[in-house]
Amino acid sequence: HENTEIGQLSKKLPAFYEKYMNLEEGFEYNLVFESLSNTHFSDKKLESDLPTMNIKYIYICVAMLLIVLIFSIINYVNLVVGKSIKTGRFIGLNKMYGINKRGIFTYFISDSLLNAIIATLFSLLILLLILPRFNEYFNKDLVLNVFANKHVLKYLVTLWTVIGVLPGCILALIFIPIKPLFIIKNQLVRRNRFIRKVFMFLEIALLTIVVLGIIIVNFQLYNLKNRDLGFNKENIILIQIKNPDLIKKSSLFKDAILKYPDVLEVTVSDISVGDSYWVSTFHAKIDDQLKSYDLKSMIVDESFIDLYQLEILEGRSFDKDNNRDFNNCLINEAALSKLGFV
Repeated sequence: HENTEIGQLSKKLPAFYEKYMNLEEGFEYNLVFESLSNTHFSDKKLESDLPTMNIKYIYICVAMLLIVLIFSIINYVNLVVGKSIKTGRFIGLNKMYGINKRGIFTYFISDSLLNAIIATLFSLLILLLILPRFNEYFNKDLVLNVFANKHVLKYLVTLWTVIGVLPGCILALIFIPIKPLFIIKNQLVRRNRFIRKVFMFLEIALLTIVVLGIIIVNFQLYNLKNRDLGFNKENIILIQIKNPDLIKKSSLFKDAILKYPDVLEVTVSDISVGDSYWVSTFHAKIDDQLKSYDLKSMIVDESFIDLYQLEILEGRSFDKDNNRDFNNCLINEAALSKLGFV
């Protein structure tokens, strides 16, 4: 329930264990509570129920968006300040004819807001043109329908407010203190050189951050795409079987698929490579002491090693004619090290 106290609820867990969980010797369960609204970004990862995502990726994207937004605002202010003679004369003449501070704020804010709306319309048009290619390339089905999504409209209004009001206020604060005669005599250029240098420095710094971010992300994507993962991942089709009856007859299903001439190898496993593995507790007697280790594991058949072209450093692959292999296992070098054998 909404106002449930997690601490009080946790006190009921021991009784819950005794009533509902038949604990076998050597096994231990640990239940934790998670708010339903947090499950998608939870570190506890309820893999069996729904997909999860690391919230840090959202923070990184938001940070990059803010940098681009700040960069755009600084760039706009810098362009207006660069035309300070023309703008200054206009403001100076209006000051001489009695325009007040509120009028100057209104002028700059309305001008930047109008530019923001025009830029948004152009960006939406470009997005409309490239969206079909984007969906085709990334296998997505995104649709641009601004008026049908209240969240998009809300964020557009927020965006216009930020990039309309903020640059307008900055420019108004720059030009308001200047005397009308000072502006008309073209003496504004020297004063604005310092302002332009500050904004140019900020602009270049933000641009450097964005470019470095793009380089790092592309480098990581290149590594993910081209790095040797230690197994074959090409020309493999994964079929998830959820039917209990078909799972029991997986060997017959495997033999039926192998009858197709284009199929070279078929393997059966409880999960796919790279998926969220089951965590099992293993007991090993090391240095005359029985120790327990939590290791990720997966159940595979005798064709698994050959299909994924895994390299066996020591030992052998599974043999379907050897009944003892039903209880045998293969471990990787990380597990070998964790168990203390190397």
